[in-house]
Amino acid sequence: MNAWELIGGFNEKLFIDEVDGDFNFRLIKSGFKLKKAIGIKLNHKLGSKISGVFLGKKIISDNHSAIRKYYIARNRIYLMKKRPTKFWFYFRDSIIKFIVFILLESNKKHKLDMIFKGVYDGFTNNMGKYKKS
Repeated sequence: MNAWELIGGFNEKLFIDEVDGDFNFRLIKSGFKLKKAIGIKLNHKLGSKISGVFLGKKIISDNHSAIRKYYIARNRIYLMKKRPTKFWFYFRDSIIKFIVFILLESNKKHKLDMIFKGVYDGFTNNMGKYKKS
């Protein structure tokens, strides 16, 4: 709890996605060391994975809902701006996941709309819980 208080707790602006990654980044930046607990698992659902084959390789998508895609896109833009040293990590991973999404997932139009809203809100710092406009 002391570490949590020292670094200012969780970044509530992020709301859902990247909250844990941001928290861990700030812990390390503040001099804390993270340790991995072997054999401990968190049972939670990250979408409903689907797979396919592209250029002879198996590819997997998390197949997140449209609203989750919004948060992922928005929060990654926010964090790329906040942490320029992590820009290429987030950018590369986002492009790969976007291509896999286009190849495998259904409901593309709605999900694309939400991704673009997330990118826009990330650039304009419209954070917190999503509000329909």
